[in-house]
Amino acid sequence: MRFLKTKASFALMAVAACLGAGTVQAHAESIFSTTAVAGFSLSMDDIVNVAEDQSPVEPEETTEQQQDPLAAGATEVKTVDEKDIPSTEDQEKAKKEAAEEKKETSKYDGIVLAKVNNYLNVRKHPTEEAKVVGKLYKGAAGTILKQKNGWTKIESGEVTGWVKDEFLVTGEEVETYANKVCKKVATVTAQTLRVREKATQKAKILTLVPEGEDYKVLKEGKNWVAIKVDQDVKGYVSKEYVDIDFQFDDAVSREEEKKAEEAAARELERQAEEQRQQAEAESASSSSSTSNTSSSSNSSNTSSSSSSSSSSSSNSSSGSSSSSDKSYSSAGSTTRQNIVNFAVQFVGNPYVYGGTSLTNGTDCSGFTQSVYRNFGISISRTSREQATNGRSVSLSDVQPGDLIFYKNGSSIGHVALYIGNGQVVHASSPESGIKISNMYYRTPYCARSILG
Repeated sequence: MRFLKTKASFALMAVAACLGAGTVQAHAESIFSTTAVAGFSLSMDDIVNVAEDQSPVEPEETTEQQQDPLAAGATEVKTVDEKDIPSTEDQEKAKKEAAEEKKETSKYDGIVLAKVNNYLNVRKHPTEEAKVVGKLYKGAAGTILKQKNGWTKIESGEVTGWVKDEFLVTGEEVETYANKVCKKVATVTAQTLRVREKATQKAKILTLVPEGEDYKVLKEGKNWVAIKVDQDVKGYVSKEYVDIDFQFDDAVSREEEKKAEEAAARELERQAEEQRQQAEAESASSSSSTSNTSSSSNSSNTSSSSSSSSSSSSNSSSGSSSSSDKSYSSAGSTTRQNIVNFAVQFVGNPYVYGGTSLTNGTDCSGFTQSVYRNFGISISRTSREQATNGRSVSLSDVQPGDLIFYKNGSSIGHVALYIGNGQVVHASSPESGIKISNMYYRTPYCARSILG
């Protein structure tokens, strides 16, 4: 009903606009062939025509309005000077500047890399005569603080100082150079991620890795990333659930370098002392054996007695030796914390397969063995053997100083030292060296307490 009323109103207005003042009624009556709808007489043809075009019509401006903008509704009229109109060149320049402002900033802006064969000296002032405060090794990065006359002031790790621009890579070149000399790491973004033997979901699961842990990238494909979990585990993870980026090293300060040199010297002294003690023990054993042989030649009875004594001594010595390989200790929380404090000071030192040096290089079981040795506790050499030392403890009940073991397939292939708060310290791989990780950075197999 409302639709018909509206359409009727438009139709009558259109007719009125076209007819003279004295003949509206007569023409309207002659035009419409009416149809009664709810009390209205209306031509259905005219209703259809209005429905096809309902666009409002703008009233035409009068000559007076065209000549006077204020009469057309303007509140103010401004005169534009030609010199205020920007030239085509200026307009293009403005467009380029706007485009540059919108351009996304590279995440490596403000970063420098050392492009050298070995290291670049970081100096206290921007001059070659200034004191060296640190070293920026090949591929190591620093954050730009300021630049001056061919020098750049950087901050890197604990070092702040000046380096020469000619030995630096900056801007867009950082990523290109980093791809050649820097290692990439994959950071897990899923709560738990499967590491598979091959780049397919049907492949065997090697282990599980937790959210937030970083792993060295070995190879990067379209959908899969090959990573190194430890020296004994390499596998593939879905690229969808990791963030990949470069891992830049920091500069090394003179103080850090000095501490490392002192630690290396102490380690050499310790190894020399061990060798001296071992040589003395072997010499004493050789002298005892010679004495027993000489004594046994005097009489057969004495010989038998001596032989028996020697055998007993030998068995005792053998038992003592066996015990020294697995001499465990009942220790309190203080001893446990001392062991942890001692172990973590070697974080950052190198991994060397077959090594036992806490400063010059060690593998995983050499690390745990050397840490315990410092407290007079002897354990076996390999991770598989160490998994039989001490007593078994639940993974949920581990205490600082306990050993955590990890499997590679069907056998144990890695060991770490628990340091509390869900973390372990371990000699991981040649790329990462001795490091601190989440205890569940890969799936743990079992735990042993050497400290009772």
